Amino acid sequence: GGDQFLQDFHIPEVLVFPPGTALYQHHLYKNGSLHFMDKSSCLAPYLLRPHVHSTVLDMCAAPGLKTIQLAGIAQSGKVYAVERDAGRFQSLKEMIANSGADNVVTLHSDVTKLNDVEKYNDVEYILLDPTCSGSGMRDRQPRSSVQSSSDKERLYKLQGFQLTLLRFAFTKFPAAKRVVYSTCSLNVEENEEVVQAALNSKHHEFQLVNVSKKLPGWINFGSEDFEFGTKCIYSRPETDFTNGFFVAVFERKKHYSRDDTRSVPENDQDYIEDTNKKAC
Repeated sequence: GGDQFLQDFHIPEVLVFPPGTALYQHHLYKNGSLHFMDKSSCLAPYLLRPHVHSTVLDMCAAPGLKTIQLAGIAQSGKVYAVERDAGRFQSLKEMIANSGADNVVTLHSDVTKLNDVEKYNDVEYILLDPTCSGSGMRDRQPRSSVQSSSDKERLYKLQGFQLTLLRFAFTKFPAAKRVVYSTCSLNVEENEEVVQAALNSKHHEFQLVNVSKKLPGWINFGSEDFEFGTKCIYSRPETDFTNGFFVAVFERKKHYSRDDTRSVPENDQDYIEDTNKKAC
């Protein structure tokens, strides 16, 4: 029946209902307690895992579902939700208002042009889910694997935009501990290639970490054509029954202190690894 549901195997705050369950009239949906999201979209906020009371930045926040998830995780912390497009910003504000998330501050701006960026020096956790091709969305699955020259040109323009934002996240927020980069794309140009270019950039202290321990039983990872590929994850429509999605998690190499470690619950240990070690 419609009152039956499961708790998701990977993400505890995700509840799974049978197809066709009529929830639009449910009071928990109407009052903003429940939100409808594809599981793939929940992965990035879950893997960012901001501590309670921390300060979070959602760099490209509209329409706001990931922002709301982050607000719930951070609880009494603060979430800055930035959106540059006027129409999407209005949608973001409305969604946040309807959710009742009173710890979200919405900002209508290009995140790279925030006034007095120093005001955000307390940001510890950053989610970057930028504009992408959307190739992972099930209603946009390509009928042909052949890309036209215009498709490739658009991909590389997107790649440049995505890389600019990721480098900005790495270098402009001195208190940032963890950065999650995600796209709803299955294109390596927007995913592994962006990660590789960001890691190769100068003047940052971030390293890629392996998230597989946080998602037991996960089966889809990044391309083995890249040395770091298996540290990243994909969700894929054909095996995960979700939209296609890519997630990479970065952490600052030197952010761990005894106090910070003590604040992590025993059942939620950080999963940083020495990424400089290579398998024999």
